[in-house]
Amino acid sequence: MTKRVALVTGCGKLDGLGAAIATTLADAGVSVAVTDIAPEGLRNAPGDAIGKRAPQGIAELGTRLRAKGVESECFLGDVSAEADAARLVKEAVDRFGRLDILVNNAAAPHGGEFNDIVDISLDAYDKVMNVNARGPFLMMRAAVPHMRNQKWGRIVNIGSVTGRVGRQRQAIYGASKAAVIQMTRCFATELGQDGINMNAVCPGRMMTSRAMS
Repeated sequence: MTKRVALVTGCGKLDGLGAAIATTLADAGVSVAVTDIAPEGLRNAPGDAIGKRAPQGIAELGTRLRAKGVESECFLGDVSAEADAARLVKEAVDRFGRLDILVNNAAAPHGGEFNDIVDISLDAYDKVMNVNARGPFLMMRAAVPHMRNQKWGRIVNIGSVTGRVGRQRQAIYGASKAAVIQMTRCFATELGQDGINMNAVCPGRMMTSRAMS
């Protein structure tokens, strides 16, 4: 079997979900392209100092993955920017020659969206929706042609339990994750005939720096 290649977004924090997903894939023998918007990821919250995170987290992750005997490469880009999303996929395909698995894990850091409705700015709303909902759409749109050509692909979108249940002061975050869940449902019905399997995973609270911020 041709060796599979995965692209995982949101991997800059070594104690984050993206790094754990990339490590699990590497343990299964999959070559992994890891990405983030910055080498150490973005702050989870205003009080989360950069000093609490590895300054070159994504590079360190790449080193750890290669130590497992698999190929790995690190790329930087903003998944919510159309040009960056297309470039991230192209860089992965150019480096490995194919793309089999896409994991849309990148998520906007917590901010002003966790607030009373009258205190949520449009900027806070846009930041969350752009990264959490627009980002996975752009990444999927860029990746699907490659998967269609090889008639095989796996896309995993990271949703949240908050995208399925109502929680106080989490309406915008919940709406962004609900969008991810529904996009997954709809695109799965369209892309299954092309050999592309899609799923949304909806985790609860995990012991990462994001949850502890």
